[in-house]
Amino acid sequence: MDIIQKIQNNLSLKVTYNLDCYNHIFNRLEELASGKDYLEIGIGNGEMLAVAQEFGYHVDAVEICKEDCEKVSAVLNIDIKWCDIIDFETEKKYDVIVMGDVFEHVIRPVQVLKKLPLC
Repeated sequence: MDIIQKIQNNLSLKVTYNLDCYNHIFNRLEELASGKDYLEIGIGNGEMLAVAQEFGYHVDAVEICKEDCEKVSAVLNIDIKWCDIIDFETEKKYDVIVMGDVFEHVIRPVQVLKKLPLC
C-alpha cells in the first residue's frame, strides 16, 4: 500500500484536500530545487508530507501539536520533531522547506526566517 492510500485509509487522519492538487506543487519544486532534502514545518494532517514522500523526497518534519505528531508519525512511519520551530535545532540543510498555514502564527517571524536551515 502506498503512502497516499495509508492516509486515505487511516480513520485517524482526515484528508481535507484532493491529494492530486499537490502534484502541481511538487512538479514545480522539482524544477526549482535540485536536491531532495525536504523539511515541513507544521504538518497538519500529513497530506503534503505524504505526497513529498511519494515524490521521493527525504522528509523531516517539525510540528508543535503533539497529537498531530503522533498520528502522522504512526501512519507515515517517520520521526516528527515535536517542538516550536523557534526551538528546532539541526545541522542538516534542506533543499525545500515548506511552512503551509504556519507563518501567520509565528510570534517572531524574522527570527524564524533567519533560522531556517536552507542549503
